[in-house]
Amino acid sequence: MKMHPFLFYLLLCLPLACGKSSPSPVEEKMRSRPVDARYLLMITSDFGSVRRCSTLSQLHNIARIMISSRADIIALDASANGLCNYRSAVGFFRTGSPFDALFDQGIDPLQKITTSLQNEGITVLANIRMNDHHGALDQWTPWEREHVKWSLRRDTGSRDWKSVGALRQMDFAIEGVRDYRFSIIQEIVDRYAVDGIQLDFGRTAPFLSEPRQEKAHYLTDYVRRIRALLDQGGRSRLLSVIVPWDANFCLQQGLQVDRWIREGLIDLVCPGEWYYADWNIPLDQWVQWTKDTPCRVVPHTPGNVSPYQAFEFGEPSLLGENHVLDSCKIRAIAQNFFAQNVHGMMFYNFYEDQFGEDYPFLRDWLAPETRSASTMQFLYSRRLLYQPSELDCFDIGAAFQRLPLRKSGDWVDLPFQLSGVPDSAALVLRLAVVNALDGDELRVRLNDCDLGGLRSGHWQVSCGIVKGRSTLIAQMPLEKESLRNGKNILMLQLAALNKNRTAPLAVGEFEIVVQPRSAGRASPDTAASPWSLPKPDA
Repeated sequence: MKMHPFLFYLLLCLPLACGKSSPSPVEEKMRSRPVDARYLLMITSDFGSVRRCSTLSQLHNIARIMISSRADIIALDASANGLCNYRSAVGFFRTGSPFDALFDQGIDPLQKITTSLQNEGITVLANIRMNDHHGALDQWTPWEREHVKWSLRRDTGSRDWKSVGALRQMDFAIEGVRDYRFSIIQEIVDRYAVDGIQLDFGRTAPFLSEPRQEKAHYLTDYVRRIRALLDQGGRSRLLSVIVPWDANFCLQQGLQVDRWIREGLIDLVCPGEWYYADWNIPLDQWVQWTKDTPCRVVPHTPGNVSPYQAFEFGEPSLLGENHVLDSCKIRAIAQNFFAQNVHGMMFYNFYEDQFGEDYPFLRDWLAPETRSASTMQFLYSRRLLYQPSELDCFDIGAAFQRLPLRKSGDWVDLPFQLSGVPDSAALVLRLAVVNALDGDELRVRLNDCDLGGLRSGHWQVSCGIVKGRSTLIAQMPLEKESLRNGKNILMLQLAALNKNRTAPLAVGEFEIVVQPRSAGRASPDTAASPWSLPKPDA
C-alpha cells in the first residue's frame, strides 16, 4: 500500500503499538520507506535458496522474490557456528553447493543480494546463528575440532543431521569462543555494508556450561561488545535478536534478554518457534519487558506446520494438507500476534524458491483490514511446548503426540488462542479423533458452551482412513458467543466407549475456520473450504 511520504513520516513519529513517542532506532531506519508504517514486516532467510543458485540470473530471481515482499527488514544468514556463506578469512567456507559457481565468476552472493535489497530501500541485517550444527559432521568446523576443550562436550555418537544436541556445541563462557565468534562478526561488518546484525539464539541452546544463570553475564558482555561495534563511526546500525518465545527458558539458558532490552543493547527482539508454526504463543512477557523502551517486539513464525517428512517424529496433521503455511493460516497467526500489541511479524526460513508466490502478498496478509475481510484458519496441531533443538523436536516430538482417552469419564483440556473474530463471520470447528469405534461417544465443551456429543446429530461426521490412521473427523458451525477474545479452552470428554477396543481414543488436533460471509478473494487463498470434510485415503 502506497502513501504520501509526509504522512508516512507522521505515522513513524507515533508509537507503533506502545512505548515512547519519539522515534526508535528502528523507526529512524524505516523513515524513508513508502509502505504501511503500522507494523514491521521482517524476513530471515537461511540462504538455502541462494546456495541453490549457480547463475547470476538465478540469483537475480531470488533477489526479485525477496524485494516483492516489500519487507522492511530482511536478515540474510551470513554465519552459523563459524560456517560462513561467504569466503571468509576468519571463519570456514564449505564448498560443495551450486553457488560455488558464482564465486568462480567473481560474484559474492551475499554482497549481491545485500546491494539489491538496499537499492530498494530494504534494511539488511547479517544473521548469525549462535550455535547451530544440524548435527552434521561437515558443519563441525576445523576451528571447533581444534578447540574441543572449549566445547560443551556432548557427543552421543549420533551422526545424523537431526541430532544437533548430540554434537559438541561451543561454550560462550570461554573467552576464546567469544573472541573467535566476534571476529567473524567484525569481518562481516567491515566487509559488507549491512545495516546491522541479528543474533539467532533460536539455533540453538545450550550456549553456556553449567551453572548457566551464574554465567549469563558472559553472553550479556558479548551482546554489549557487538552493540559497541555497531555504534562505531556514528553509524545507526541495528542489533536484533531471535530468541525462544519461552521467556523462562531464555533466562534458564543464560539469555538475559530483559537486561539487554533495559540497557538499550538491542533494537529488536524476535521471539518464536524455530521449526514449527504455533498459533498459541504468549507474548505478554516480551511486551511487558519492552514497554516504554525503544526496543520493538517482532515475533516470528517458520513455515512448517506439522511433521510430513521422514526425519520428523510426531503426528502429521489429519485435517487436510496442513504441512506448510498458507494465506489463511498466516492471517490467523498474525491476528493472534498483533492482538498482543506487538510491532510486527517475521517469517523465518520462508524459502524463496518454495514460498516465492506468497512473497508479494505477505504484507497485505498482515494488514488488519485484510485479516478481518478474509478467511483465517486457527489450527491446533501441537501442544504449546518449546523444543529447543532438532534432537528434542525430531527424535522426541512430544508436542505432536496425541492424548489418549482410555475409559469413560476421561477428559482433556486443549487451551488455545483466538482473537478478533469479526461480528459477521461464519465459524466452523473441526476436530480429529483417532481410533474411534461404533459405540464411542465423545462430548465437547468450548469454554462455557456445551457442544454436545459427536453422535448427537449436531455434528457432521466422517469416518475413514486418513494418512494411514483410522480417523473420525467431526465439524459443526459455532456461534461467536462461544468464543472468548484471547485464551479459550476446548474440553473433550469420553462419555461412552466400545468395550471391544484394543487401543485408546487419541485426540489433540482441531481447527477453527473464520470466514467472513462476504469474503472477497483478491489474493491466493489455498485453504480448503471450511464446510468440506477431508477425504479419506483411497
